[in-house]
Amino acid sequence: MKTALRIILLSAAIALQLNAADISFEDCMKEAAAGNKDLKSAAEKLAQAEFNKAVADSSLWPILSATGSLSENITNSTLSSSYNLLASYSIFDGFNAKYSMAQAEEQLKYARTVYDTTSASVRLKVRTAYIDVMKAQNLVSISADISARRKQSAAMIKLRYEGGNEHKGSWLLAEANYTQAKYDQAAAIRGLDLARKELCLALGRSADSQFKVTENFALTTGLAAKNDFKALATVSPQVLGAGFLASTAEYALDQSYTGNYPSLNASAGYGGSALNGGGMVSQFSLGLSASYTFFDGMKTKNESDKAASALKQARIDLDNAVISTVFQLQQSWTALLNAADQVDSQQKFYEANAERTKIADAQYDQGLLTFDNWTLIEDQMISSEKNYLNARASALSAEAAWLNVLGRTMESYFK
Repeated sequence: MKTALRIILLSAAIALQLNAADISFEDCMKEAAAGNKDLKSAAEKLAQAEFNKAVADSSLWPILSATGSLSENITNSTLSSSYNLLASYSIFDGFNAKYSMAQAEEQLKYARTVYDTTSASVRLKVRTAYIDVMKAQNLVSISADISARRKQSAAMIKLRYEGGNEHKGSWLLAEANYTQAKYDQAAAIRGLDLARKELCLALGRSADSQFKVTENFALTTGLAAKNDFKALATVSPQVLGAGFLASTAEYALDQSYTGNYPSLNASAGYGGSALNGGGMVSQFSLGLSASYTFFDGMKTKNESDKAASALKQARIDLDNAVISTVFQLQQSWTALLNAADQVDSQQKFYEANAERTKIADAQYDQGLLTFDNWTLIEDQMISSEKNYLNARASALSAEAAWLNVLGRTMESYFK
């Protein structure tokens, strides 16, 4: 009785939710684009990389500074004041600023690929959660139908048993099937609630809300396409990011050699000073300075060797990124094709078993089919219906995984 009451209450709650306004996948994408926490964090990291680039570019500008002072000598009771304005500019720094800015530019490009990777991951999470809700909604409906059918069958078998037309084992099995169906229905309802929470988390909602998602199990990817996996890999965030890291390492190696060059700096200053409130004596100065390090304890050489090793590693990582991404693309594409074919197969099984069940019901009512054979066909029907649902959901998940390896971002969805 308690179990039945829980199922009734859960069913009522789900019915209330299903009567709530439907939300589409596009609605979810818009909400996630504005509220997903991972996406917001990635955007801040990208902003930091943009600021780092601005910091590196600031080396092109001169440095301006100003100082002022007012002091009193207690011993001889003198009061002095002064001010100074100074401008300095690096005329030549051994190309250090040039390579620093180049590295900052490549690091910014890499940061954008990191953001794109996060954005693609968020899109995958939203899509996966949305698919789970669609699947759970269907499973709730299927389990409710199965429970009602099992209940009706159990009542019918009981009457046949009491009338001497069926043995006790058949009646007990029918009762067990009905009990299992009730528990499956309760589990489906709880599964829908959990799937909704998963989607809320992907959307960035701080609290759960009642909703039903619009159902669409159709694939959007053209399965007849001939893919150039290597070409697709070269524009993926994984490979682009590895390429930018390799470029950064190359500029870092160039920068490591700048210690072998002299540096040249220019300065200009204007200031004045006064004593005991007298007139301010002003002066203007110009300066030019050069420096060159003859020996730094092999620091420059060691830094260059280290940078050369880092460049070799980055190029190896780039080659590996291309190879692994090509494989991931082939793997995910194969999985998508297999999943799509499985949908067709499971649909045919479902349709065949639905027809067999209609025929079996009529034959059992007429006494032309034994209980064992009838219940076997009934079980196959239930399994095929669930398998068909799982196959459709799996195909959508495989498509989402394929788009993720391609690097399809939240932003690209709206283009």
